[in-house]
Amino acid sequence: MNSTQLRSYLSELVEVDDDVVLLMIGTNNRKLFNEMEILFHDLVAIINQLKNIIKKLFYC
Repeated sequence: MNSTQLRSYLSELVEVDDDVVLLMIGTNNRKLFNEMEILFHDLVAIINQLKNIIKKLFYC
């Protein structure tokens, strides 16, 4: 699953009462054209979606 697919299904994969959500994102984007630009925009969108779902969000 690449970052665009994850972004599309995030609301189905993450729930408000989840204790921990660990995302390892990026490696499946390596075969896409313009991979870094797509990854950047998807990461921003994913973080914004997670902020609406999860009360405490930590990312590194």
